[in-house]
Amino acid sequence: MARGKVKGLQTMKAYTIFYDHPDHPGMYVMVVNLVGAGKVQVISEPLTFKSLNEARRAIPDPNVVRFPRDPSDDKTVVETWL
Repeated sequence: MARGKVKGLQTMKAYTIFYDHPDHPGMYVMVVNLVGAGKVQVISEPLTFKSLNEARRAIPDPNVVRFPRDPSDDKTVVETWL
C-alpha cells in the first residue's frame, strides 16, 4: 500500500473516483490524495476516463481496497480505494 509522510505524519494514498462531476460531465474522474491524522492533501490533477473499469485500471497500487460511496459523500463519488 502506498504510504508516505506529510509534515511528519504517517499517510496513505486515497484514489477517489467520481462520475458526472460538474467539471467533467459524463466522464469518470480520479483524484489522488494523501490522507492521515485528519488531514487530506490533493496530490494529483484530476484524471479523466470514459469508463469505470478504465479508471480502476489506472490505480497503480495493487494492494488497495475498494470502499463504496458512503451516503454522506458527494453524489458524484463512485468509490474510494485505500
